Amino acid sequence: MNIKVQNNGTIKVVTTPVEATSLWINEPSFEYDTTYGSYNMAFAMTKEDYEGSELEGAIQAMLQNSTEKAKKDNPKFKNQIKTDAEVIDEVDEDGELTGRVLIKCKQKGKREVDGQLVDRKVKIVDTKGNDASHVVATKGSIIRVSFTMIPWYMPTTKTAGKTCWLNSVQYVNPVVWEADDEFGDSEDDGWEAPVTLEQAEKLVEESKTKAEEPAEFENGDDVIDSLSELD
Repeated sequence: MNIKVQNNGTIKVVTTPVEATSLWINEPSFEYDTTYGSYNMAFAMTKEDYEGSELEGAIQAMLQNSTEKAKKDNPKFKNQIKTDAEVIDEVDEDGELTGRVLIKCKQKGKREVDGQLVDRKVKIVDTKGNDASHVVATKGSIIRVSFTMIPWYMPTTKTAGKTCWLNSVQYVNPVVWEADDEFGDSEDDGWEAPVTLEQAEKLVEESKTKAEEPAEFENGDDVIDSLSELD
């Protein structure tokens, strides 16, 4: 686990391998946010692994700072402000506790730049640092996650908490999603979709720049360096 407190008060986290319980990171969903869209995921840890861990300490520190800031900024309600839960207890299909906790991460699918909406992507790599954004993994995948924690305050409920903004994901042992092949295997000679010129040019450019990309999961760095980039 690599955890680093930033000068702006955010906390960067790069996890050790964890199990994904939900994973929507290849393309943003616009079901709930029709303007910006969102990427969403969650990972699980056993309570034994979580309690007393560096991650628990970092989350507790962020929640404490978030609550103190909310009280300072809203002195009239300082005695009414409460703190959001650290994590979520996982339950099975029967509503029974599993003994694990869930940490949820999210990211916007678009951001505003000079008044224009531009796409935002979650960086996805394999264990060698190669681009794996074309691989759709599902729950049960073993992954490493890079995220940034920031504080928030909701005036309507007088609650202070933290958000885990998703930066990057590394597939360690992914459970790869595969569409049902309703046509089955065919022995007939038939048409196969060729690689287009645009796709070929993209592959060449990616191969040229891959060596220049930082090895994020080696040193814990990620792509968000300031609160302004989280807007």
